[in-house]
Amino acid sequence: GTPLGSSLRSAAVLHLPPMEVESKADKAGQDGKKTSPRIALSVLTTVKDSQSQYGVRNDDYTRYRQYCCRRLRRIRKSAKFLHGKGHYKKKTLEAKDVKDERYLSIPLLNAERAWSYAMELKATLSKDDDSRKQHHLLKRLKRAVQWSKKLHDLSQEVGDDRTQIEADVYAAWIAGSEHLERARWKQALEAHLRAKTLCERLAKVSSPDNEDRCNDMAKQIRQSIKLSKYHAKREFGAAEALEKFVKESAEIDAEVQGKFQLLEETFKKKETGTSSAIEWCGKRIPINNPRMQASLDAAGAKEAKLENITDSKETIEALTDIVKEYTKAHTTCQRDLLANEGAKLRTVLLDKKAEYLKLLKSYIDFKKVQSKLRRNQLQAEKIIQAYEEENAAGVVLKGKAKRERIQPASVVSTFGGLMQNVETLARYAEDMKQKDYQAELKTLSNAYRASRCYYRAQVFENSNKFMEAYALVQLSADLGTKAVVKESASKLPLVGHLKSILADIQKKKLRLFALATQSHYAKENSLAKSVEKMNLDAKETPILKRLHTFESNEDSKLTTFPLKFEHAPNKPLFFDVAYHELSFGSLAKRVEEAKKSGGLLSSLGLW
Repeated sequence: GTPLGSSLRSAAVLHLPPMEVESKADKAGQDGKKTSPRIALSVLTTVKDSQSQYGVRNDDYTRYRQYCCRRLRRIRKSAKFLHGKGHYKKKTLEAKDVKDERYLSIPLLNAERAWSYAMELKATLSKDDDSRKQHHLLKRLKRAVQWSKKLHDLSQEVGDDRTQIEADVYAAWIAGSEHLERARWKQALEAHLRAKTLCERLAKVSSPDNEDRCNDMAKQIRQSIKLSKYHAKREFGAAEALEKFVKESAEIDAEVQGKFQLLEETFKKKETGTSSAIEWCGKRIPINNPRMQASLDAAGAKEAKLENITDSKETIEALTDIVKEYTKAHTTCQRDLLANEGAKLRTVLLDKKAEYLKLLKSYIDFKKVQSKLRRNQLQAEKIIQAYEEENAAGVVLKGKAKRERIQPASVVSTFGGLMQNVETLARYAEDMKQKDYQAELKTLSNAYRASRCYYRAQVFENSNKFMEAYALVQLSADLGTKAVVKESASKLPLVGHLKSILADIQKKKLRLFALATQSHYAKENSLAKSVEKMNLDAKETPILKRLHTFESNEDSKLTTFPLKFEHAPNKPLFFDVAYHELSFGSLAKRVEEAKKSGGLLSSLGLW
């Protein structure tokens, strides 16, 4: 077949959501009159989703070819574009006949049917070398190229800008596939290079679903480009000539560039002021649920107002409202995810939606925990300030104030909540691969652990457990030192309070060490006093031998001391050193002698 000209913008296919019709009225032509609406067909979406759902994903090209035949028949019948009734009369599709996207689907499905038949023949050809099958394969690819060219020409006349570019991509991809089978490496390289370039540009002006399909297609085409470049080296000779050809083939002409500019303008208008998609872990995730989108928009609006709030109490209330909005969004996302997982019939679209919902759920959790951490930090600052004021030197609390005073255990639980928030954020930061944020969270974790250990030591000190308190203060000093040595630590919340703790922590350690030592010797002295009156030489019968007649006396004898030993037989020891000297008697007498068997004559002897 004749290769497509360079005006055919090569491209890669196979990706974007089901057919969408978005009729736009082109306003006023050069004559000032209104023209008919341009037709929109998501070529890449239709092809990719059909291939994934009807066998190509499992290399079952026969199933996909049969699906294309059935779908083509249904479309022709619904569009009333059959080849006559009773008697076959070929009907050619022209631009004037195209009324909606169904007519553009006719050449697309014909091309897909021919391509799938070629791939089916290629799979059988790898098992047995048959020249007839190879010839048939090339004829099918040639037919696919003809139908893709037909789709390209019709789209240029009646399709909108995006449909024209996608049809251009598809036609070039099919043409590149034929060139590869015919070993036309230079033409194949040119077609696939432009296909990849157009796919990458389309991804930038597409919805998240379509963006993934375009990126996947571009990734698939890179394998064909790599193969074509390897074989095309022989035709170019010098590497510089090949690189120059690659650069020229990847360029986009002015006409297609203008179409992309229009698409970019339209895409920006749709994206402005909405949260229809979010960026997370390097992916754009669509938000299709209006309720979830409303909750995220409300949370974003309240976050924007936080900068203007100076009062800490109002800030805590605003952050609480933000957490509630994210909780609503999380509940809606979880409900959608459960509905998706409960679907009886699994499709490619449902699997893709489930993947997006899981990513969206992790994003909402991350934002929710971020807001909770900020709120808890403000609450912790207020609790610590009140605790320090109540325990300041010379302050005496009476009545209700004394009963409601803040205990060290409350401060400990506050820092425990902060540590839990930081650990959750650290897991998400690891998924996001943000090293700076991970280092910041590590510093916060050390700081909050140090503060928690310090106030936990206060709890043990109040319980007269001075050794445990001393160990915790020592750990607090080590963790706090690791946290404050970081350059960015001074800007983090509650780190300033940690510095004030570290300033007096040496005094605290010495005081607790002294109290622990004093407590240790006090226990030893009390033990010595408690056994002073014990009389081990008392002549009365020990208590253990007269439990039924116990009488409490100061010189009661618990048991006999020292203990009386009783004689007991020792366990015999056997040493197997005579093994080699032992000999066993003969057992030959017990073995029955085998009966002697004779021949035929011996058996006749008795007869």
